[in-house]
Amino acid sequence: MQETAANSTVVDLTSRFQIGRRGTSGIATPIRRKTAARAEVIEAVTDWLLRAETVAEGAGISGSYHLQSGWASPSLPVSAMAISSLLGLPQSLNSRFHDIGRRLGKNLIDCFRANENSLERQTDAALVAITSGTISSAAALVGQAPGDQTVLAMLHAGTLLAEKCREHDHADCLCLSDLARAARALLQLPLPALDGQLCASAFDCGEKVCRRIADDGYPRGSRDRAITGPALIEISHTLYHLWTAGKTANENHWCDAAARGAEKLLQLYAKNRMLAGRYGPDWHGDHSFSCLAGCAQTALLWLNLYQHTKSREYLHAAQRLNRFIAATIDIHNPDPGIRGGVRAGYPLWVNYHPLTYQTEAAILALNSFLTEKQATEVDMPIRKLRLVRPAPSRHI
Repeated sequence: MQETAANSTVVDLTSRFQIGRRGTSGIATPIRRKTAARAEVIEAVTDWLLRAETVAEGAGISGSYHLQSGWASPSLPVSAMAISSLLGLPQSLNSRFHDIGRRLGKNLIDCFRANENSLERQTDAALVAITSGTISSAAALVGQAPGDQTVLAMLHAGTLLAEKCREHDHADCLCLSDLARAARALLQLPLPALDGQLCASAFDCGEKVCRRIADDGYPRGSRDRAITGPALIEISHTLYHLWTAGKTANENHWCDAAARGAEKLLQLYAKNRMLAGRYGPDWHGDHSFSCLAGCAQTALLWLNLYQHTKSREYLHAAQRLNRFIAATIDIHNPDPGIRGGVRAGYPLWVNYHPLTYQTEAAILALNSFLTEKQATEVDMPIRKLRLVRPAPSRHI
């Protein structure tokens, strides 16, 4: 196992990570340091993702790094979800990402073939994550190498997994974000892999999600892990995947439902200058922390809506949110698990995956940074925005 020093027990957290000071109000505030250039942040996050794959020693990709326990063991769902994201990154960023994505895909196929029966013992959410990861990965690869045997095997494995989900009726007990992800992944299947049954399953998933989006844009029925409601990542996942699935299927009412939620998040962000870590019914938010993966996914949603509507409000909000995420990334820390990593929650010690840097958050942040860069390069230059940090009094 490489980077073994990163796995040693932490004796003094302050020696490896700068803990925020205490202000006069007794509330922890972020350490003020010079904001790094976006290119440096992108490079640091890129290197962190490469390390997350390297420490897994070919078994997938590590899902997180914890300050006390080090790198997490690779998991099948995390690896599956990472494949299509890695394949979607530009070759100019790092050519290794495409090689890693293809290798992870091959590992996923081998695992599926060797442990087909064990997949039935996966949790519902994990099974859909594996399914959508396999399908969307194959869809991302099929245009590059339509005759490649690995791609064909991924398509075959993906369709078998989709059938397994349908046979066991997993869709009825999944949270909305998983349903939306499944709809998007199935609709990405190229013909003739997307047969009548799978197409019907995709539209069924999409319709179920759409019906659960309230008039105020709140996705009722998202997985509720706390009294205050689901984390922002689950809400933003639901809206983002429903939006992209609606664009793929030309289902305008899916897009309209997702846009209602995106618009409400935009209003809440404008009002509070931050997004809550969780949102309950009627959009009552828990502002004691920020969910950085959810912030990155929300920024991606807003950037997609900007590209469709050309509303500068979406672009400006996404830029400010990305600047906040970038400001939390330490690109100079000597600990390889911290340097370039994206925290699960802000502040780091909050009761939401505390002391953890997440692979999913890093991938989403990297995608959001690159999507913003592409949007601003294509359109007219946007004035430089001042970094907006959350009000210290809202953080513990």
